[in-house]
Amino acid sequence: MGVLLDRAVAGHDVSVALKEAIQPIEADQQSSTLDAYWQRQMAEYLSQDTEHYESLDASRVWIAELANFDIYRASGGALNNLMGLWTQRDNQALRAILTARREIIALRLERVNPAYFNSAQSLGALYETALNSNRRFEFIHAFTAYLSDWEDTKRLHDMTDELLDAAERELVHSVVSFWRQRCVVLPTAKWAEGCHL
Repeated sequence: MGVLLDRAVAGHDVSVALKEAIQPIEADQQSSTLDAYWQRQMAEYLSQDTEHYESLDASRVWIAELANFDIYRASGGALNNLMGLWTQRDNQALRAILTARREIIALRLERVNPAYFNSAQSLGALYETALNSNRRFEFIHAFTAYLSDWEDTKRLHDMTDELLDAAERELVHSVVSFWRQRCVVLPTAKWAEGCHL
């Protein structure tokens, strides 16, 4: 197929050669037309997952889970909140968790929804600072940067959901109104015909 593509790009008519190339090898299989071939190819292409990024909801849940230390606390860890990372930063079990989470963030950062990119990156920076800095003000800066990014993005996410929900409600209302008007103004004999989609 690569040769056919090269010839087609060069401006040559490859329809006859392509029709031959798409025919089944097995004699008991039905032959294919170019139209059927293109329809199958388009259906296959359109059915592929083309998302390069996670949804807003998936990214929000993922970051919230990475900032959650409930399991660590349940296993005996003495961490009340993210600010407590500073005082507990010498605990080896916590350091192992922070290192693992920092690596997970680095690996998955390219898939996170762009709206949550800064939140994920600043959470990774917070963990990096907790692991490597000896200056409390650097930790506080990383902590406030993360909280600011996280809260701003959650607010943006919620506003986006509200706007999309409102737009969806308006669209449904408009469609229902359109069909109600159309069905009311049509003559009775045409009513059933005009009201079906």
